[in-house]
Amino acid sequence: EAAKPLVASGRFDPGTRDFTGRFADAIAALGRYPMDNVEYVANDFPKTVFSDGIPNFDDAYAAPDPLALYRNAWNLTDGVARHPALVVEDMERGYDEYVRYVLPHAREILDAFRAEGWPVVWTNWVRRADDGFYGALDRYYGPRGVANEENPMYVYGRDASDTVDSLKPKQEELGRTIKSLHLSKFADLNDRGEPILYPLLKSWGVDTLIIIGAWTEDCVLATVFDAVDKFGFDTILVSDAVATASNLNGPAIEVMEGALVELVNTTELLANLHLLHKAPRYDSASGEKQEEDHHAVDAYLRTPPPRTTAKEHLLHAYHVPSSSSSSSSDPRVVSLNAALALAALAAALSAVVVAAFFHVREGSLLATTKGGRA
Repeated sequence: EAAKPLVASGRFDPGTRDFTGRFADAIAALGRYPMDNVEYVANDFPKTVFSDGIPNFDDAYAAPDPLALYRNAWNLTDGVARHPALVVEDMERGYDEYVRYVLPHAREILDAFRAEGWPVVWTNWVRRADDGFYGALDRYYGPRGVANEENPMYVYGRDASDTVDSLKPKQEELGRTIKSLHLSKFADLNDRGEPILYPLLKSWGVDTLIIIGAWTEDCVLATVFDAVDKFGFDTILVSDAVATASNLNGPAIEVMEGALVELVNTTELLANLHLLHKAPRYDSASGEKQEEDHHAVDAYLRTPPPRTTAKEHLLHAYHVPSSSSSSSSDPRVVSLNAALALAALAAALSAVVVAAFFHVREGSLLATTKGGRA
């Protein structure tokens, strides 16, 4: 018998479910128009801040030019009723010196979720140098640096894996904490070999995750990739509530922003959290769903209000103060301005086309595709 390719199936795949029930309508209405959530930037390797561009490894095979910079097409203000959960990743005592700079923001978000009665899940990295659970990550970091507690693969000290005091779960919330062995919190299994996090979220009817915690380029990044691609959760990353000990915080945020998440800061999240008011409420102790709302999808074709620009969020990812956004002295701003100039004209023309379309279209479809990026 002739060999055949292995074909992926969406039949049992949670990552191929449209919880809004309206994305097919959105494609039918808007698929004919150019994307308004992409910017094209010159491949000025190595002069651009966009991941330093792409070099030509062989002159006979030129690298792409321009390069695409994508941004999320949905946002918190699009009117879709979401069923949210907050994931607080690895904000623990052993990492205190590396995460304390975002603790006030993380506490504000945690308090807001508790006030709403929405579910919160805590994770704690519990790997120890003598636990015997050695895998590829252990081999990556290597066996050295244990005695002087330098090796970041492991936690050290009696209470190192406990959540920091300002964020720790209450007694009645302990059943929603995961003692984690993996970067992706979806990868952790119980002692029967069953996944822990996904069934918990599924039982609550969650469709949107808000991610805060540590480390940005490790556990946060891995969890976000699984959340979005493997399990189909719309995901919000809070840029000033994630932390790390390395120099990869900004680049990791930029990768997630350009491929996976709705990027907001704490102020933006809290200012718009009330827009999730149609989402079901949960008992803060048991996580039991208190009410159901299955009518959350009528806004998928509604034009959203203006958004924070991609440029502003890139500056945020690079920790450039907002006052620098109008300064020509910062080389990062100079390169951003040059890269975004042509994209602005294209976006304006696209907006005119879309506006004309909605002017003549009957009111049977409501728009939700956004015109900006967080």
